[in-house]
Amino acid sequence: MARVMGQTLRGVLRSVGRGLTGADPLPEVLDAVAEGVFVARPDGRVVLCNAAAVRLLGLRGVPRDLRDLPLREFRTVEGLALVPRELPIAHAARGRRAAADLRLPDDRVLRMDARPLRRRVVAVLREVTLDDVLAVERHQLERLKSDLIATVSHELRTPLTSIQGYTELLLGGDAGGLDAMQRRMVDAIGNNGARLLTLVDDLLAFARVDAGEFTPSAEPVHLPDVLERVDSAIRPGLPEGLRLVRDVPADVPLVTGDPVQLERALRNLVGNAVKFSPGGGTVLLACARDGAEVRVSVADTGMGIPEDEQARLFERFFRASQARERHLPGAGLGLALVKTIAEGHSGRVSLISAPDAGTTVTLHLPVRNA
Repeated sequence: MARVMGQTLRGVLRSVGRGLTGADPLPEVLDAVAEGVFVARPDGRVVLCNAAAVRLLGLRGVPRDLRDLPLREFRTVEGLALVPRELPIAHAARGRRAAADLRLPDDRVLRMDARPLRRRVVAVLREVTLDDVLAVERHQLERLKSDLIATVSHELRTPLTSIQGYTELLLGGDAGGLDAMQRRMVDAIGNNGARLLTLVDDLLAFARVDAGEFTPSAEPVHLPDVLERVDSAIRPGLPEGLRLVRDVPADVPLVTGDPVQLERALRNLVGNAVKFSPGGGTVLLACARDGAEVRVSVADTGMGIPEDEQARLFERFFRASQARERHLPGAGLGLALVKTIAEGHSGRVSLISAPDAGTTVTLHLPVRNA
């Protein structure tokens, strides 16, 4: 719809531009246009108005030549107020293109798109459906939501990073020794700060995705090296009795991708497996070539996921019912981010799970071309 309006407006502008220089019989040209067209001076006084505009607005008793008639004096169908300061024409008069929807009492909706042209303002009217209006409003709301999340997340990240830094200094004894109770308290601050920082980073990542700014680098990546870094980061915090096992041969072929993003995806998978696995369980991290792709799988012996919920696991903010019932921490962003990263690398992610039988999530990435 926006593209159609843009094409219509460009055509009208060409005609108006020729007409304003005397090259074309402008009134006849505009009456041949199916869309309603107004040409007005910056003060809102109409220079020209075509027949389609008269019909769309339901104007009565208005002569075809509306020269010098202010828009505010138009008498239209009841309930539609054409006041210059309320219309895109007023914005266009100040040099900015603008658009707005005019809702009529008979449930019709007109979209007005106006822009400046040679000390004049040209506005195009087109009747649109309610679905068109709702689609535009949804897009605007999604953009506002993404902007808000990005702004708030960015503002949160700086103080959280500071909290984490001072926590590490305290634990390292830079401010003096800590007794056992003080150390437990500072550990709790650090752990919860890390959780919040991860959440903020995930939100910022999705904000970049929504803004079209998520562009992974394309480097040769040796996945065993990435998995070793993930192991080193996760293993020190394993719950007592939980085993982390690696089955990663050294001759796994290279893949093309962003090592930072791939490590982030795998940390999410291993972190989930650890979180949902009981003491005495096992988390298996495996990597192997399978034809033209490399498969990295993370298998756990945890609670598993009901079959009817598995299709939604990769949606943002979705959390399985068992995780909610057991009050396990998480915002439901990890798997959605893993899926986004996989697809950004021309790959995919798959999942196999059953209640009380554990879960296996596999990242499939294409082998790098020689």
